Amino acid sequence: MRGFKILRRSSKGPQIVGILTIGLAFTIFSVFLLGIENFQGIISKWQQGIEILCYLEPDLPDFKIKEILDRIKNEPPISETKYVSSKEVKEEFLKEAGNLLQGFEDFEEELFPNLIEVKLKKPLTVQELKALALRLQDIPGIREVQYGGKWLERAYESLNFLKGLLLVGGLLLFGITLFISANTLKLVFYQRKEEIEILRLMGASESFIKTPFILEGAFQGALGAILSLALSYLIFGFLHSKIPIWVLPYLPELKFLSLKTMLSILGLGLFSGMIGGWVSCVGSSS
Repeated sequence: MRGFKILRRSSKGPQIVGILTIGLAFTIFSVFLLGIENFQGIISKWQQGIEILCYLEPDLPDFKIKEILDRIKNEPPISETKYVSSKEVKEEFLKEAGNLLQGFEDFEEELFPNLIEVKLKKPLTVQELKALALRLQDIPGIREVQYGGKWLERAYESLNFLKGLLLVGGLLLFGITLFISANTLKLVFYQRKEEIEILRLMGASESFIKTPFILEGAFQGALGAILSLALSYLIFGFLHSKIPIWVLPYLPELKFLSLKTMLSILGLGLFSGMIGGWVSCVGSSS
C-alpha cells in the first residue's frame, strides 16, 4: 500500500524514540504489577499458615477443658484442635529462646497459660477470621483469642491501596502511550503531507490513507509493551538473585507475571497505540 511506503520512507528517529519511551513507561508499570502479584502471593502463604490460639482461664478442671475443646471442634471452619498445658508452653518457650533465657528455667509454670491451638480447614478471609475469633471468645473458660488478624487486615488494606494505584497507573499509561503514538505519527503525517494530498487527488479514500497510521500506532504500542516485558524479566531475575538465601524459606515461590497479565499488558499497548494512531489522523481530512 502507498500509505505504508510513506511511513517506511519517513524518519525513523521519532518512531524509535517513541517506542523506547513507551517501553520505559510500560516497564515501570510492569515492575509495579510484578510486585503486587508477588505481595499477594506472600499474603496468601501467610494466610494458609494462620493458627488460632485460645488462651484459657487458669485452674480449669479437665472436664471443663474437654467441653471447650468439643465446642471449638463444632465450628465448621476448624479442622484440628490441640490442648497445650502450661508446662508444655513453658518448655516450648524456653526451647525457642535458647541461650537467651538462661536462668529462667525456675519460672513457675503458672506464669504460662494453658492454651488450645486451632487449625483451619482452609484459609479464611479477614472478616471470616474475625467472626470466628469472636465466637470462640464467647465460649466460657476462654480468656483471650489471638489469630494475627490485625497484621493480616493491614496487609490486605495495603494490597487494596496498591491495586488502586495500579488502576491509576494503568490509566496514565494508556494516556502516555496514546499521546506518544499520536504525536509521533502526526509528525510523520505532516512530513509527508504533500504525498498524502496527491493520494487524495488520485481518489484514495480517507480510510485507505489513515489505516497505515492506525496500524503503525498499534505496532508501536505493542512493541513498547513487548520491550517492557523483556526488561521487566531481566529486572525480576536480578532482584531475585539478590534475595538472601535465609529469607527464601519464609517466602512463597516468587514468580514472573502470569500469561494472562502479560497478554493484558500487550493488549493495553496495542489498543492505546491504535487509538494514538487514529488521533494522529483526526482533522487531517480538512
